[in-house]
Amino acid sequence: MEEGERLSIKQSNMETTIKKLRGQVKELEASHTQTAAKLAAEEAKIEAATQARQKAEAAAAAALQQHKAEAEQQKQHFGSLLKEAHKSQAVAEEKAAASAKEGLGKRVKEAEASAQALAESVDELRLTLDRQRASAELRYPASPTQPHRL
Repeated sequence: MEEGERLSIKQSNMETTIKKLRGQVKELEASHTQTAAKLAAEEAKIEAATQARQKAEAAAAAALQQHKAEAEQQKQHFGSLLKEAHKSQAVAEEKAAASAKEGLGKRVKEAEASAQALAESVDELRLTLDRQRASAELRYPASPTQPHRL
């Protein structure tokens, strides 16, 4: 009987150990479940953050492309405005030069006309002087000893 009691005690100890081990298994399974749930939640957060980052990067890339396109368009626009301004400036300078030439041409023509008029006046005055001398010589004939003065 002693052997039976020993076996009974041994069986009881084993059953207690089994119960303790089963309790530990349940605790470990619960801990594992909690850890798996936390891991799944963290993975979901990471996935959401990754997707958000990808969306943000895509939006930033699209915005960059848009800004590059706008900058290129503005560059072309202002470049064409600059070319037009240079052309307008060149045309204005040509007009100013032509106007200056025209003004100088008019002044030269006026000066030539004035010089011509003065030359004609001088010629007329010479003719008048010659006539007056001739008239004076007819009225007052010159004596051979006295020269004639006017």
